[in-house]
Amino acid sequence: MHRLVVSTFAFMLLGSAHAPAQELPARSVKFSANRLPLADALKQLQEQNGITLKDRRTTPANPVISIKAGTFWPTLDDLCVKAGIGYSPHGGVALVDTPNPKQHVAYSGIFRFAVNRITVFRDDEAQLNRCIVAIDAAWEPHFRAVYVNVESSETAFETPKGENRLKQGSLEKYKVANKTAERIEIPTPAPPRTTAKLNSLTGRLRVIGVTNTLDFAFAKVKADVTAVKDGVTVRIPIVKTEVVSKKTSRISVEVEIAHPEGALVAVDSFEEADLVNLNRVSLTWTDPRTSKTHMLSPTGRGAPKKSRTGVTYHFEARDDAPLPPPGVEPTLHVQTPARVAPFMVPFDFRDLPLP
Repeated sequence: MHRLVVSTFAFMLLGSAHAPAQELPARSVKFSANRLPLADALKQLQEQNGITLKDRRTTPANPVISIKAGTFWPTLDDLCVKAGIGYSPHGGVALVDTPNPKQHVAYSGIFRFAVNRITVFRDDEAQLNRCIVAIDAAWEPHFRAVYVNVESSETAFETPKGENRLKQGSLEKYKVANKTAERIEIPTPAPPRTTAKLNSLTGRLRVIGVTNTLDFAFAKVKADVTAVKDGVTVRIPIVKTEVVSKKTSRISVEVEIAHPEGALVAVDSFEEADLVNLNRVSLTWTDPRTSKTHMLSPTGRGAPKKSRTGVTYHFEARDDAPLPPPGVEPTLHVQTPARVAPFMVPFDFRDLPLP
């Protein structure tokens, strides 16, 4: 048995800042007909957005419904309401048996904001009356977000003396890598008991995410090879094979990645590892007898060597993916962000009833 290790993966943060974009535009969705079975409409929605919708319904129905062109979130909401089903945006978008709840919803580019809960309470210890609005912020699943936080917000409500507006600055930052939604709580002083609703809740969500990903493939991986795409350089300075035991051998591959100035947003030093984690490394090989291609993902990762900046990725055989036999060379695949940038995403709710 062979054991493969990808060793020392250097992620070089050469760019430190990038001006925030104004928005992340949503993709338009068009359908082949004005009426379609739900399954066909969902299939076309997925194909045009490059995503997968999971179906967790116990008894999936497939009614024929009227449909219209739009962007992803409004279209999905419309389809689900007409079909009488709900969905969850957490952990990937998934259809569920529960009907689509009546929520206050706001759309902004690839983002969907939905008010999940409003709580008004008294904190005797702090001697405060508080109002907390919990919002589900979801983004189209093709987008890879890293962090989100409310940059600023403002609530407005009526008082006996007129409308009162309360502004609030930046709130907690949420780590959202590998997620498609996050529940965010916005706290404010509670309105007077006579207040029946919040006239408005507006604000901006600051999002740090990957705008697009680059794929590199090194067939018959060897030392001292370099590839460049969109200004991003991937170099493999070292490749070596070692015998670990009588039944196990190991291949070590050192990978260095260099991004151009301004490609990566500035983050705190303790968050740099989160940017490194955005990279994907894998090995593939094709069995010459069966023509079947096997893919190996890392089963572990080691600490950087003192002499270099990098990460060691370990690849071991699995039941469904054996290691390549002697004489068969694997291909090294490296996926890395072309850019990691901040965006400001506005949200705007009106007439939110208070409990």
